[in-house]
Order: sequence, then structure tokens, then C-alpha cells
Amino acid sequence: MKSIYVTSIVEHSGKTATCLVIAKQFQAQMKKVGYMKPMCLNPWRMGKYYGDEDAAFVKEALKLTEDPWTLSPIVVTSAFLTEYLSKENPQNLLELSIASYNSLSENKDVLIIEGSNTLREGFTFGVNCLAFAQQLNCRILVLTKYHDEIHLLDDIVSAHAHLGDSLYGVIVNRVPQDACEFVKKIATPYLERRNIPVFGAIPESPSLAALTVGELVNALKAQILTKNPDLDTRVETLTIGAMTVDAAL
Repeated sequence: MKSIYVTSIVEHSGKTATCLVIAKQFQAQMKKVGYMKPMCLNPWRMGKYYGDEDAAFVKEALKLTEDPWTLSPIVVTSAFLTEYLSKENPQNLLELSIASYNSLSENKDVLIIEGSNTLREGFTFGVNCLAFAQQLNCRILVLTKYHDEIHLLDDIVSAHAHLGDSLYGVIVNRVPQDACEFVKKIATPYLERRNIPVFGAIPESPSLAALTVGELVNALKAQILTKNPDLDTRVETLTIGAMTVDAAL
């Protein structure tokens, strides 16, 4: 059984989508694919259980048989955090996550592990990216989204310094059109000379991040004032105006 750990350097880099793409490719090759997300920092209630919303989505997309709350064994609620920090000898959560890994990997050819939003997450609980991957001999695929030239390079080089030989490679996501040439012709050769494989750079597509008018209406429980609205129109830019009560008065 093989496993790959997908993590990111900055939030909203596209981990869940990347996990799904990799898993779907393996499923297309008739491989039995499993998934887990060792730690959830944004609890989502599922009936009487707490779990991870991304994990629940992946379960449905991949048609997995496991209950969604079992895919993320460590769910950090406020109460859980307080209890954990208050104990002199708290539970070994790395062992718990490894036990979950062993259970979820049974009868699987490949297990996709969705890691944390940043490389610093999980240290409080001993379930950081490197500790988990080293225990299980996983390869680590790192995602980052493009900010600017120097921050992109600094983020990736520092990730390599932190992860060492456990770093399998890097994917740069959401690269603006005017930065594609820099990433392809300058950044990628530079990183690969430092033994940091770059598996790809994904151009930014504003429409992929856009909401439809209908989705906004449903989320806000809003009333539409115009006649014959097109609820499928995509909204690529949002401006939210807010002020304090005193300022509003």
C-alpha cells in the first residue's frame, strides 16, 4: 500500500481539489483508493458527530464507504483544546492518527492524506506534517499559491529546508497570467537546481473561484429585487461594506 501526504504552505492553496484529482486518477486505473485528513481545525457538525467538511465532501466524491467523521480522527473544538492543554499527560494524538491511518488503509492500494493548511499547524498536538509523514514513510507533496515572485521562492525553499528528503515535489497554484513566464522560465529551473522538483504551475482562472448569483442568494437568504434575474451569472468580484454601529448611526 502506497500513500502520499498533500499539504500546503499557505491557506487556500487547493489541497482538497488536488487530493481529489490524484485519487480520481488512481480510481481510473482501477486502484482501491482511501483518504484521510489527520486533523481538523474547523469542526463541522454531522448529526451527533463532529468532523471535517472537506473530508465529508471527498467521501461523497470518491464514493468511499467509511463514515465521514472517521476520515478525520482529530477534531479540534474549543472544548477539546482546553481539555488537551489542561492535562499533564494528554493522549498521544500522533499514535491515534497512525492507528486511524492503519484502519483506513486496510484493503487499499493507495491512501491519500490531506494535511494541514500550513507547515506550522499541528505542532501543539504532535501531529505536524513532518512527524506524521516520517512515521509512515509518506512522500510529501507541497502546494502553494502564487503571491509574488520573492515570497513564492522563499516559501518553497523554506519548506524544503523544513521537510528535507521527505519533500516529494511542489505544485504552484493560481499563477496569474503575467507571472506564468517567471514561474516557468526562472523560478522552476532555479528550484530544480536546488533539488526541489516542481511538478507543475496551474494558471489562475477567476471563474473557478466565482460564485453564481443563485449561490449568493441561497447563502444570504436574500431577496432579489430585479425582474428576471439570471441566477447562473457568475460573480467574480465581491466588495463587502461594513461599519461599526456608531459609524452607521
